[in-house]
Amino acid sequence: MIEQLNKLVEFKNGKKRPTEKGVIPVYGGNGILGYTNQFNAERNNLIIGRVGAYCGCVYKCNGKCWISDNAIVGNVRQNADYNFAYYLLKSLKLNKRHIGSGQPLMTQSILNSIEVEIPGYSTQKRIGKILNDIDSQIDANNRTNDNLSLLCKQVFDGKILNYTGEKAILTFDDLVDSINGYSYSGTELSGSSKIGMATIKNFERSGGFKADGFKSIKPSNAKENNYVDVGDLLIACTDLTQNADIIGNTIMIFNKGSYTKLIASMDLLKIIPKTKKYSKDFLYELFNTAVFKNYAVGCTGGTTVLHLNKKALRKFQIALPKDAEYVRTIADQLASCHRIIGKNIIENENLTKLRDTLLPELLNGRIDISNIDV
Repeated sequence: MIEQLNKLVEFKNGKKRPTEKGVIPVYGGNGILGYTNQFNAERNNLIIGRVGAYCGCVYKCNGKCWISDNAIVGNVRQNADYNFAYYLLKSLKLNKRHIGSGQPLMTQSILNSIEVEIPGYSTQKRIGKILNDIDSQIDANNRTNDNLSLLCKQVFDGKILNYTGEKAILTFDDLVDSINGYSYSGTELSGSSKIGMATIKNFERSGGFKADGFKSIKPSNAKENNYVDVGDLLIACTDLTQNADIIGNTIMIFNKGSYTKLIASMDLLKIIPKTKKYSKDFLYELFNTAVFKNYAVGCTGGTTVLHLNKKALRKFQIALPKDAEYVRTIADQLASCHRIIGKNIIENENLTKLRDTLLPELLNGRIDISNIDV
């Protein structure tokens, strides 16, 4: 049945965030902004970005939270399914329905007037369950990867940085060869190319690799050493965040997405181990230690955009175990964890594609789901 969206969800604006700190999440147009000790929404909350760059973004929080004044909160009405309403909102491409150009704005009136197909409650439950089960597996994989990343850090810090045996002082140049990324022009960017370019958008702010950060490119003058592959290491050399969240971070490429070849952008530094003793898995953890990050930030300059001084970076020094067999044993342990992380990243990419493909098919009733238990 075609209904207006407000038949399914009641919308209201958020309020100015409290200044007190706490453990209750504060949501804005870009997800969680911080934490406070108050809440203005208690359960089954749908959060829609109201203004600016994140206008129309959709999040959910089935618990106590504070919805800030740059977001709209949606409460699912009685006899409507929470998960179904969330995925329906995600399917509406709300970021294209705003008013204003310089400063996009989403309003309750826009949301209330959108006409949608609303199936019966049992069908809503089935659709919500199918899609939520996929997202639950994605979340489980992310938690596994977070735990494995923490384990790798603990192993490296404990077994390598705190090693009490004989050590050698090595520089960045002793450990790796470094190659600048490809200096491209805007005219080379192409949505139809099967060559992807790794960029700083492949770097999670909290650390780690993002599979959705590649840009399509048709390079006209790239050298062979500008290209990268699964397992290669890249260091971020520029950063748009003044907190230096990304600059100096290292990622390992875990998959190529839909691309047949990858190239590193000029904002990145490709690093290659100089000896077999220090493998890519070992160096990945080394260059994600606080010791290296702090050194890299100290080599950074710039105002609007931060830039890493690559010449200064080459002088980085660290004491590492001389015992090659000991180092190899640790590197093998790290490699085992990295393989699982990579497998989960690839699985999540496939699950995301499946969810996004299923979404319109389920909403339009083109898939029979009458036998799904809810």
